[in-house]
Amino acid sequence: MRRRLLVPVAVSAAFLVASQAASPGASRIRFRANLFAETHTPRAGAVWNYTIKVTNLKGDPIKVVAKQWVFHNGHRIDTVGWNQFRGTYRHSYRWPTVDRGKSLQFVVRVVGPGGARVLTYAVRVR
Repeated sequence: MRRRLLVPVAVSAAFLVASQAASPGASRIRFRANLFAETHTPRAGAVWNYTIKVTNLKGDPIKVVAKQWVFHNGHRIDTVGWNQFRGTYRHSYRWPTVDRGKSLQFVVRVVGPGGARVLTYAVRVR
C-alpha cells in the first residue's frame, strides 16, 4: 500500500519538471537563473553554502521567488525554504547525518517574469 502512494508522487514530480521545460510558455521566460554551491560532496552535519543568481535577459538583477527542496529517488525529503529576493540569494544548509552516503538532488524552482525555471544540483553526502 505504501509504494502505491509514493510512486505517483515521484511520477508527478518528474512530470512537473518535464512539462515546465516543454510548455509553450517556456519560451516566454524572460530571465536567467543559476545555482552555485561549494561542492557536490558536502559533509553530513557541516554547513553547505549555496547561491542562487537571477537576472533579466539584459543581465540586470530582478525580483523573483525561489522554493528549495531536497529530493531522494524522486521523493521530496526536505523543504529548505521559500524566499523572495532580488538578484542574488546566499544561504546555507546543514545536511543531516541520516543522509550520509545518499545521492540526493537539491532542487530550486525560481518563479519570475514569464514563468518558472527549475534548477537541480546533484549531491552525494559524505
